Amino acid sequence: MENIVVSYNKVESEAYQTFTQLKRREGVIGSTMISNAILIKRNGAQLQTLDEYMTSNENALKGSLIGALIGILGGPIGMLLGLGVGAIVGSISEMDEMETDSSLIGAMTSRLEDGDVAIIALVQETDEKFLDELLNEHETRIVRYDAALITEEVEHAQQLQKEMEKQTRQKLSAERSEERKAKVAAYKEKIKSQFEHLKKNKKHKDDSQSEA
Repeated sequence: MENIVVSYNKVESEAYQTFTQLKRREGVIGSTMISNAILIKRNGAQLQTLDEYMTSNENALKGSLIGALIGILGGPIGMLLGLGVGAIVGSISEMDEMETDSSLIGAMTSRLEDGDVAIIALVQETDEKFLDELLNEHETRIVRYDAALITEEVEHAQQLQKEMEKQTRQKLSAERSEERKAKVAAYKEKIKSQFEHLKKNKKHKDDSQSEA
């Protein structure tokens, strides 16, 4: 079965060790094949890529499912969903239930707290034990998702993100339009005031000449 496997780690050095071992296997762990994988860390409101593994060329991740997922998590939707609010979501058991019942995007934005590290891998596996043995060398929480379902979820999220960006541009354009109208009105009053001042100066000059 083709899965997206997410391994959550609290200790960055341990996650690095696990990821290094994963890369040394060159895409094969027992009967499990790894297409690509990424090691990420949450720094504040940002997701930092610590390391990557790709079975093909070095630019493969950019156009991959995992690359698209990271783009969503680090973009407006990830921020909107509250990236890294796991500390206020509730207990670990509540998070586990959410990971079972909801989307990968929703689960990751809820579980990843500041400083947390995660390994995300796209794999094909007939037996989970091979990858689990490697990932469980250090304390971790492993969650699996059907890769096809995640592909659809990511595509849907990308469409939503495009719509959000379009609406934001339209709103900014409308605000700029209203601002420009206000500026035009202000300039009109300023120019009119300048002419009124000229008229007063001219009248004062004419009155002075008449008196003379």
